[in-house]
Amino acid sequence: MTLLSSSLKVRLTADLTHVHPDLIPGSEGYTIGVYGQCSRLSKRFTGVWFPGIQILDVAWASLEILDTPSLVRQAKEKQEQQNAFKMAFRCSQP
Repeated sequence: MTLLSSSLKVRLTADLTHVHPDLIPGSEGYTIGVYGQCSRLSKRFTGVWFPGIQILDVAWASLEILDTPSLVRQAKEKQEQQNAFKMAFRCSQP
């Protein structure tokens, strides 16, 4: 996944009630980029603002992206990458 320059609307897929009682699967928030130690040390985490609840670092694997333009861009990037692999495979064939 590429680095994001803007905020994305996301939905929590993991149960984080051990952090805050309102952080249940389905909670929606917005990415804010680097926030705490986890997101500073690893690209697997991003800061997320859950309005009215809390701001914290969350693993990308625990988030579902709801932002439609970003989903379209991701699908396009994935398709371009697959096309590049197909082209490289065809070129390597004798």
